[in-house]
Amino acid sequence: MPAGPTALAAALLAVALAAGGCGTSTGSGTPGTATTAAAPTTAAAPTTSEAPPTTSAATTTTVFAPVAPQTTPAAAAAALVYEWVQGDRARAGTVAAPSAVAGLFAVPSKDLQFRGCSDGNPPVTCTYADRSSATGGLYELNAVPAPSGGWYVASVQIEQ
Repeated sequence: MPAGPTALAAALLAVALAAGGCGTSTGSGTPGTATTAAAPTTAAAPTTSEAPPTTSAATTTTVFAPVAPQTTPAAAAAALVYEWVQGDRARAGTVAAPSAVAGLFAVPSKDLQFRGCSDGNPPVTCTYADRSSATGGLYELNAVPAPSGGWYVASVQIEQ
């Protein structure tokens, strides 16, 4: 049965596609080779997102509360010096902040002479001098009011 014009056109199209390539030439290929263009891409739709809500932790400040606050700044300083000379770090911690105890106990105990306390607003500085030092090393103990009343030593400065 003879092929109709439609069948003949389809056959010619198939031959032409097979012989000449089926894509768009970019001009950079070798004659007789087929090149194809990449399929068009579509950009993804822009996305928006909200950052999660931020929270901040409440800041708490711990205030040292001595177990055995003293009646005066001089009494607090004297109690700390006494416990230092005795070597009783635990009892020293009942009248002074941990940093003050650590500072004083970081050096060997000495024979100290009380020189007095400053007047005025806290901190009240009570000064001791090293009797055994030719240069008279100074120990300054800073006393502050305790939250529940009384006084405790908050810090110590040592000048050798």
